[in-house]
Amino acid sequence: MRSVTGRRVVATLLAAGVALSALWAIGVATPPLPSVLQGDTLGPEDGEENYKQRADETLRAADAPAFALVTFDTALSAHDAAMAVVPARRASALVANGGAPIAVGEPPAGQLRDEIFQQATTQPIDAVIVYGSGDELRAVAEQPAVFAVEVLPSDAVWGAFALTRNVSGGRV
Repeated sequence: MRSVTGRRVVATLLAAGVALSALWAIGVATPPLPSVLQGDTLGPEDGEENYKQRADETLRAADAPAFALVTFDTALSAHDAAMAVVPARRASALVANGGAPIAVGEPPAGQLRDEIFQQATTQPIDAVIVYGSGDELRAVAEQPAVFAVEVLPSDAVWGAFALTRNVSGGRV
């Protein structure tokens, strides 16, 4: 009887050791992904009264292609928002109804950007994140419905910058 119980204890300990070793091996083989650093932000800070002035300064300094936040005087329909950002080479995300950014792609041949915007949201659009050269972004800023165009540094990477909570509080 003693030898059977002893064998069970040894077998249980051996099985536990194998299970722990397997879990350790899985952990070593699949380390956690590093977090994305988010040093760059777009949008007005809490209580900021000179946001348009700050955004205009980033726009004046923009030369190389970069991401930018285009905010409107009032929320726009998908069609009007798409028309306002026509000069930009790419629209990357929409902010509608103060929610999280909605990623959008460029339309395929024969389809217009406003169709993509309409497919992404039925809500009025508060802002659009675009990508373009300094000249393209300045042309966007000249559109009648545009309040401000805030430009990130040209080395900013999609997915590694954030919007202030006054825009949406979301990561893009």
